[in-house]
Amino acid sequence: MESLKDKVVIVTGSTAGIGEATALLFSKYGCKVVITGRNVEKAKDVSRRCEEISPNKYKNLVILGDISDDSHRTELIEKTLEHFGQIDILVNNAGFSIPVNVLSDGFISAYDRVMDVNLRSPVLLTRLALPFLISSKGCVINVSSVATNRTVNESFVMNFT
Repeated sequence: MESLKDKVVIVTGSTAGIGEATALLFSKYGCKVVITGRNVEKAKDVSRRCEEISPNKYKNLVILGDISDDSHRTELIEKTLEHFGQIDILVNNAGFSIPVNVLSDGFISAYDRVMDVNLRSPVLLTRLALPFLISSKGCVINVSSVATNRTVNESFVMNFT
């Protein structure tokens, strides 16, 4: 994929699962990847593996933090621009679920947390990145996935975002 060579890609939630695989694939195609997540050891491991498979041996940028934190989202954009000078692709991948019954006492706090990470954060991060994506004629990729082995009432919070 020659057209991806040298593109700057932010992949949220890139320390595990779909985000990790996405970061590795973009690295394989010669992109400069921004690794994000909350776990420092996993981030270092993903970054190392991305650098190993990068045809240009690019050094990735690792930015740790909670994607639902406003200051982290701002830092993510600012540090990417400082380090690479542009943003070409934003992959909104970070997300999670909380298995909770809709009738339980903790439902509202679980609902708020899941909506904050899975819906609010991608919208606000995209809003911050958009001027730079327009400038680079870049794109936004929003990722969603669902897996459950629970009945409807226990998986409600997992599946509504």
